[in-house]
Amino acid sequence: MPNTPAQIGKGLTALCVEPAPAGAGQAGRATPTAEELAATRRLFESVGRVVELPESLLDAFTGVAGSGPAYVFLLAEGMLAGAEAVGFDRETGLELVRATIAGAAGLLEAAAETDPAALRAMVTSKGGTTAAATDVLAEHRMPFALREAIVAARDRGRALSQG
Repeated sequence: MPNTPAQIGKGLTALCVEPAPAGAGQAGRATPTAEELAATRRLFESVGRVVELPESLLDAFTGVAGSGPAYVFLLAEGMLAGAEAVGFDRETGLELVRATIAGAAGLLEAAAETDPAALRAMVTSKGGTTAAATDVLAEHRMPFALREAIVAARDRGRALSQG
């Protein structure tokens, strides 16, 4: 299933293709033909990117990419609340938050060979305003909370698939 950014052609879909068991014959075939896989890929590429993963990583994919947009929206909610706390009206704050997240996402994509930590370091001056802000986020364990959120989503996906 594509994630919600598929609505604007920026989705991400995982295709799980497992090799057929030995001696499985056509009737027991678990693997699509090359033509079927290509057609499926084209279908999902019409709404964004496609990655091929083993089925064992599907719940993990859901934790990162399926639920991931909600993490970004939660970040946006917090940034908007912060913008309002420092004096911006809601409309202006939302404009600033949207542009900031879109710009950062664009930079993250454009600098595909650069680690996210390096991109963050490029914005952060020792003793500066960004360092003051990221120190607060680290004190509140934001990176750890995101990691644990992804693990929790993966675990919930596993539980749901087992009935």
